[in-house]
Amino acid sequence: MNGKENKISEPTPEQLLKILDIGMQTMRSKRGAQNTRNTIRVVSILLMLLILGGALAVLMYLLDDLREQRAGGRNPAPELGIEKVSQ
Repeated sequence: MNGKENKISEPTPEQLLKILDIGMQTMRSKRGAQNTRNTIRVVSILLMLLILGGALAVLMYLLDDLREQRAGGRNPAPELGIEKVSQ
């Protein structure tokens, strides 16, 4: 057997640069897709919080309006168990 047959050929510097470049491109493409996914998640959560805040504001408005209708212009003190004493 010849010594040259058993020798493993090492890549040239140009080949190493190509391999590293391909690896970096792969990492960038994965990272770009991940950033897009994270952005979609954050926007979705913010949108849900905005909708919940709006729903809470509408609910508070409706409950306040309902309370005013139930009072009917009366003094709300009797509802608290405190009655006015008429003299």
